[in-house]
Amino acid sequence: MSQAISGHEPTEQEIGVKPAPEAKSEKRARAGDTRSVKVDIAKLDYLLDMVGEMVIAQSMIRHDPEIEKVSTPRLLRNFSQLESIAERIQKTAMSMRVVPVRVLFQKMARLVRDLSRKHRKQVDFETS
Repeated sequence: MSQAISGHEPTEQEIGVKPAPEAKSEKRARAGDTRSVKVDIAKLDYLLDMVGEMVIAQSMIRHDPEIEKVSTPRLLRNFSQLESIAERIQKTAMSMRVVPVRVLFQKMARLVRDLSRKHRKQVDFETS
């Protein structure tokens, strides 16, 4: 914990985390060097909600009149560190919810194709 406060973020080796071995199909499925995992949307939405609650709670503490009375340079420095970490967590969590437009249009193309077959109609689905 003292390492994180001093600005040094521990590496995976320092923590003792080892990457899980990839299956051959996973290696083939990767496009370029992009790596991803599947996460239940409900869990991701809950994470985003909790990050939002954390930011609100942090702001409430920061602006609490009782805390402002006893504020010291060290306390202000620690609050600034907390704000910085909370902001990075919030940005990272928000970026995890972003879905590439390409994925959405691939799903739309399949939907159009399936509807076309179901109703025996020819459809030209174009995107640009």
